[in-house]
Amino acid sequence: MIISSDPSGLPRYTFKSRPAHLRTRKELTDEGLQASGPAAGVVEWRTGGVLKTAWLFPADGYRDPERARREAIRWADRLLYSDAVILDTETTGLDTSTSRVVQIAAIDMRGEVLLDTLVDPGVPIPPETTALHGITDDTVAGAPPFAKVLPAVTKALAGRRRGVVVYNRDYDRPLLIAEIDRVRGEGTGVTWAKQQVAAWRCAMGAWSRYQGEWDDELGDWRRHRLPAGDHTALGDCRATLALLQRIATDDPLPEDTA
Repeated sequence: MIISSDPSGLPRYTFKSRPAHLRTRKELTDEGLQASGPAAGVVEWRTGGVLKTAWLFPADGYRDPERARREAIRWADRLLYSDAVILDTETTGLDTSTSRVVQIAAIDMRGEVLLDTLVDPGVPIPPETTALHGITDDTVAGAPPFAKVLPAVTKALAGRRRGVVVYNRDYDRPLLIAEIDRVRGEGTGVTWAKQQVAAWRCAMGAWSRYQGEWDDELGDWRRHRLPAGDHTALGDCRATLALLQRIATDDPLPEDTA
């Protein structure tokens, strides 16, 4: 949905309404890409009541599968020799604005566990979600609430020059922002996400580029599930690290596990 036309004549969007193939220069950089060609739109958002904007560039300019694969390899290789952290969450549902964290973990690029804890979401865990990750209300009974876990999350992520890698950044980042807004006040989550984390990087985007299958409906590379993920926060962190290692060494997974 276009909000309005920018003075430049380009359409103006929010992050939620922009087409999937349009990304900011920073998002492209975080995924190991470089903006090429003219901007195709403008995205706007508010931080602390201040309206901010950024140019949007078409990601579909990267439809060369061989180029995309090479970019993914370089991206993963750089991260493996960096101070980046891999993070994953398990939650009560799929809606990032209402779901709650029930488990969160983080590891570094050597596989060292920096954080691994259950979280009491303060709400019942739906049976259909339990069927995915196996975490029940009884499982989290006695676990700390998110407000008590947040300092440990911040400690694990803060100060990392290369930021945090998440398999599905577009899910976990807004989820954590919503959780922080609930415990610290509206607008504090976005501030935390920018101040504590140098960059939010998406491993699923890299894996999609490495696979090189274009999705015309999405206007981007086809998305794939995390290979070998076990639907535990720590297990999925480790699966993401193993995937980065495979991409970096150009070692494709068997087709039936992608």
